[in-house]
Amino acid sequence: MKAITEKVKQLSVVLVEQKKKINSAAHCLKLCDAFRKTKPPPLDGLESFLQTCKAGREKTFLELTNGNAAVAKIEEVIARCLKERKTMAKVLMKDHLEFQRQKVEMTEEKLYKNAKLYKERLRIQAKRQSF
Repeated sequence: MKAITEKVKQLSVVLVEQKKKINSAAHCLKLCDAFRKTKPPPLDGLESFLQTCKAGREKTFLELTNGNAAVAKIEEVIARCLKERKTMAKVLMKDHLEFQRQKVEMTEEKLYKNAKLYKERLRIQAKRQSF
């Protein structure tokens, strides 16, 4: 159970890192769009400027989509781990309750046996006193 909890913690750290990458890529896309809207491209290097913007935007968009896919996979693994931990907890609780039930039964049997032995001792003692 501790191993699953530790794995969930590690995956949560990775998830946070992936979300930071996604936020960074989304921010870069917004900046690229804002730059394109506010600053007119230079006329002499228009073709190279457009290619540079397009390449940067494609790279950023690819990072964004890869980050989203990674986040989805990590969240799926975390969900499976949590489900496994819940299942293990149920099994452990069931085993613990069974152990407690058996312990109570053994205690009741001991008490019954001790009561029988006590009655037998009293009977023998009464028999000895009657002589």
